[in-house]
Amino acid sequence: MSDIQPWITRRFLRHLNQAQAPEEIIPPQEKTRSLTAGATPSPVNPEKAMDLLSAREQLPNRRFSSLEEIMERLQIRRDQLAELIASFSQPADEAFRRQMTDQLLGSNWTLAVDNTVIRDEVRFREVVDTPSRFCDLVATRVESLAYQHIQHAAAARLVAGSLHDKYLDSYPEAAVGSYALALWFYRFDQDNWFSFDRVQQLAAQYLESSLPHSERLELRFFKGFQNSGVLVEGICPDDLPVVVNYEEQKISIWRCSLLD
Repeated sequence: MSDIQPWITRRFLRHLNQAQAPEEIIPPQEKTRSLTAGATPSPVNPEKAMDLLSAREQLPNRRFSSLEEIMERLQIRRDQLAELIASFSQPADEAFRRQMTDQLLGSNWTLAVDNTVIRDEVRFREVVDTPSRFCDLVATRVESLAYQHIQHAAAARLVAGSLHDKYLDSYPEAAVGSYALALWFYRFDQDNWFSFDRVQQLAAQYLESSLPHSERLELRFFKGFQNSGVLVEGICPDDLPVVVNYEEQKISIWRCSLLD
């Protein structure tokens, strides 16, 4: 099923292979849809979820390895499978931005993310695993973002060039990275807007420590980079947060500001 991005397929299969009970297979929106008058029946009901678990136990290595296996076991059409998979297709950065905006940040905050997706896996790995190439890519995007903000081409080039002089601090372990990201947000105004524990919980959900190491979300900071007046207006601590999403093959540059 080439129309579905590989990372979505991997995420969906991993979810099914890790599930231990039928209710873990049915997404929340599928559970509530059955209670809505006139709603189309879900392609996965409790009985079919139980059938999936039973069928999985009979497979080699007790794991599903393809979407075709799911279609066969559930006896559903391609469009029904696509509908089910859509529940697992929200990008991690968008989920984190929405949670932060809806649950923690007020109207005087801005939180934005600039994404670069590299579809070719070999090229993606070469870029993110080679410090000089990674820095070049981020610098190119920062130059564009800085120009959008300050409307001065020469100044934007200087801003981007300064990244090459910054120390790149990396957190390949999600558990540690979540504390580092939470601390960066906490430095805005300390405990006046939200607790450290709460933002750390959301950061941990974003960086998702349950992922295999090869599909991790790795937080990186360009230490000492000045954000205020360059990429954003308002209050923003130094250090540029960038998340390398190995699962989605995406590089996310985060910008946040507090207009207090």
